[in-house]
Amino acid sequence: MEREILQSLDHPFLPTLYTHFETDKFSCLVMEFCPALEAICTPFVKGNQGSIFRSRFYIAEVLLAMEYLHMLGIVYHDLKPENVLAREDGHVMLSDFDLSL
Repeated sequence: MEREILQSLDHPFLPTLYTHFETDKFSCLVMEFCPALEAICTPFVKGNQGSIFRSRFYIAEVLLAMEYLHMLGIVYHDLKPENVLAREDGHVMLSDFDLSL
């Protein structure tokens, strides 16, 4: 199911599936590499406007990604900080679609 969902996505805040292959024991999905986004996981510093602005920016991008998924009829069940990744250009990417329907 995860492979089918990833193949149907075309959005800048969602992963691109480059290819997939299966072995006797594994099903492998090849996607772009993104490190974990620590800015959302770190606590707010009271009065730090940069931190608040950055968090609002990331939250807005997550909402846009979720809106796109819902327009496709996909329910994303695993929204948590560990599944919000950062691309090299600083924008977010949602990951881990194994629980999605």
